[in-house]
Amino acid sequence: MKAFLKIIKSSIGGCCYLTMIMLLMAMLSASCSKHDYVDAVPANSTAVMTIKGESLTSLKPLRSLKHLNSLEPISSAIDFSEKLYLFETAEGNFGMAARIADRSKLEDILANIAKTGMCTEISERKGNAFTLINNSWQVGFSDDAIVVLGPVIASQQSETELQIARYLAQDDEHSIKSSPLFEKLDTETDAPVKLVARVSALPEVLATPFMIGAPKDTDASQIVVAADINVVGNTVDINGGTFSFNNRVNDALKTSFATLRPIDGTYAANMPNDALAGVFMNVAGEKFIDILHANKSLTALLAGINTVIDMDNIIRCVDGDMAVTLMSIGTENPDMRIAAKLAKKDFLQDVDYWKKSCPAGGRIDDVAKDTYCYTNGTYNFCFGVSSDNQFFSGPDKANADISIKPSASAIGKNVQDMIKGNRFCIIVSLHQVLGMGDMPSLLRPLFGDIDNVVIRIN
Repeated sequence: MKAFLKIIKSSIGGCCYLTMIMLLMAMLSASCSKHDYVDAVPANSTAVMTIKGESLTSLKPLRSLKHLNSLEPISSAIDFSEKLYLFETAEGNFGMAARIADRSKLEDILANIAKTGMCTEISERKGNAFTLINNSWQVGFSDDAIVVLGPVIASQQSETELQIARYLAQDDEHSIKSSPLFEKLDTETDAPVKLVARVSALPEVLATPFMIGAPKDTDASQIVVAADINVVGNTVDINGGTFSFNNRVNDALKTSFATLRPIDGTYAANMPNDALAGVFMNVAGEKFIDILHANKSLTALLAGINTVIDMDNIIRCVDGDMAVTLMSIGTENPDMRIAAKLAKKDFLQDVDYWKKSCPAGGRIDDVAKDTYCYTNGTYNFCFGVSSDNQFFSGPDKANADISIKPSASAIGKNVQDMIKGNRFCIIVSLHQVLGMGDMPSLLRPLFGDIDNVVIRIN
């Protein structure tokens, strides 16, 4: 480097040499003053999602926002050629970070929106600009990055501005780049949307499958899911796997998942399109029973049946595909259908004992060959074994019989195909779970009018 400068100095005048050095220092100073917009994502984020810029045009709500009915005006201010980062903070707030393309244009756009009352007039604080959208979402931006955080109540507005200002001033060491979660976002897949999250940050209906295989004493914050998210028609496909930064938990996850086998798809066409949810797997029951006992959600799902019959003995007989279809929950007589391929049917020898040990007011009746129905006047459950060694069950004989038959109104073929080959799969009908937790509010703002969510673990 010294030799290079010496050649330059001998070739041009000293004044020109000094000028070049000053220009070089100015350029270096300018480049160092710019912040990477990714640094605005906080290090304590419990969930981070990236969306490729070119995928934004497929996110219907972004295209139909009032006053922003086209991406063209806003794309002149925000650089959508870069990834958009969505995150959830440790405090439970949701945020977004993006790169600024032109600050002055963004200010002009927001100033026009402020005239409609949709946001407040822009205020300045320590070189950053702020506005509040719809009295709920605090927006702050510098020359380099924009951060949206919320929902915010009026009394928190000033505090949230300061929080965003800290995010905008962060460097690599204090941003998401210092978190081990960030490394998992940098994969080679081409998925338009990627998610890395601690399971504790997910709504319960999404969290359940990702706890499969974890030791019983594991906290959901110790499990991390890394998934690619694609939109296929009206279906959101969440395809990923789990791991833990805790070596003991991570080893247990690996061991447990080794016992889950690729799903054949035997019961893929059996789930009706009006079902609430479906759970699919392929297991050797003797090995799967320990995984089942460790998972609180799956154990709770079978708790009502277990008071009458010994589901453990039934599951130990399973060898192959197994499906649990939820038609309804939260009622005195939930409609749950279980179908499974059996290696043996030894549990039928226990039915007489179950009949004698029924809780007071209940009874188990023989209704057909190897088919039985329990009732206590309120709760009903029928189960049996078919001639080709399949376990079937349901809230009554008719629904138990059809649990092992293709449905006349089955879920779409594209969704059926997503089930096959994975080690664990859950399908949730978004229309059926409206009002049941955070799922619609989490996914609809991103993907618009979707019918199903498919969660695959492979």
